[in-house]
Amino acid sequence: MSDPNHPKYFGDGKLRIDEVVDEWDLSFYDGNAVKYILCAKFQDKEIQDIEKALEYLKHHLKVRKEAYDREDEEQNATWRPGPGTFIVHNTGSSD
Repeated sequence: MSDPNHPKYFGDGKLRIDEVVDEWDLSFYDGNAVKYILCAKFQDKEIQDIEKALEYLKHHLKVRKEAYDREDEEQNATWRPGPGTFIVHNTGSSD
């Protein structure tokens, strides 16, 4: 049976995709991006695989930007007791 983490087209390389993802502690998105980048070199679908890798990286970037935005919003909030415990202050400049 073929090993999905070390396909034949990777040749006799020493690394397995799952080991690289685990060793580098990559997220789902980054792990898939690395997988498609590696696959691109060894398959006939190089452009398609690079495009797939970019889509995973774009999604990861979007998720990280949203997380940073939430962190900024929480840092600019003021706590008050009761329902709706935070007041978000608008830190943007008004013209």
